[in-house]
Amino acid sequence: MQKQAKVPSDFPLKSFHNFPNFSLDTECYKVDFDGAKKAAEEWINQNYVLSAHPEWLFRRGEKNRRGPFYDVLKSVLEVDKELETLQIRKKAFVKIVHDVKEYERNIVPSDEFIEKLGERGIDVFTFLDRKWCCPIPNPPNTWNKTDDNVGLLEIKDYASWWTNVGKKTRNMVRRAEKSGIKVTVVQPSEKLAEGIWKIYNETLIRQDRAFPHYGEQLQTVAGNMFAGAQKSTFIGALLQEAKLGFSSLQDLEKLYCSKTMNSRRVTSSRTPVSANFIFL
Repeated sequence: MQKQAKVPSDFPLKSFHNFPNFSLDTECYKVDFDGAKKAAEEWINQNYVLSAHPEWLFRRGEKNRRGPFYDVLKSVLEVDKELETLQIRKKAFVKIVHDVKEYERNIVPSDEFIEKLGERGIDVFTFLDRKWCCPIPNPPNTWNKTDDNVGLLEIKDYASWWTNVGKKTRNMVRRAEKSGIKVTVVQPSEKLAEGIWKIYNETLIRQDRAFPHYGEQLQTVAGNMFAGAQKSTFIGALLQEAKLGFSSLQDLEKLYCSKTMNSRRVTSSRTPVSANFIFL
């Protein structure tokens, strides 16, 4: 049985056909996300009514050329922000989703949140219990749990890290310096975004697994970089201004999360290296 909204008895119902209107689902069929959103905002500013058929909220109708319009409508109305960082992958016939920001914030899924995922055809939602800093108190017994590996490293200052890091690592650092490789803090810029984008798109496979950022557009990489720039410090490995790798250190209030990515040009293995670390 489908849910039906309750309309107050004194609500002044009028057909949207009585007003200038703009078909959002038709526009979403014709153009991409950015084009549809721009058009919708322009028509709203001209006091047009946005119209859409609810059956094309997530679906695409080829015969009648409509939808899907959910992403555009969500962005225009600025709702469901908790769904923006979800990433979906398919395993056989099962849709599995996780939050790409799960290392950065506490995630305790509510019944309403799970219901929203169900409406979108999601079968499994996975998330981290960040026991190293913010454990979830009294998690429900109905949650299925499994152990996972997380790299944790406590760093008090540079001197103590350099002393305890090990002779092999110190020798590698010195060798890199002699080779002309310069490691320095870099400011977010279009040039940095282009360097990250090139490293992302060097290869589909990293460490024997499909790399999720492969194929991303430069605009997407730049947008993600600038969006988190206020809480991030970017470190670049440069050789004559060419980027050989980068690391982004994110301030997560109680800890730091580092994302490190190397280019094919500085790895001896067949696939480049990528890694995530948590610093206490």
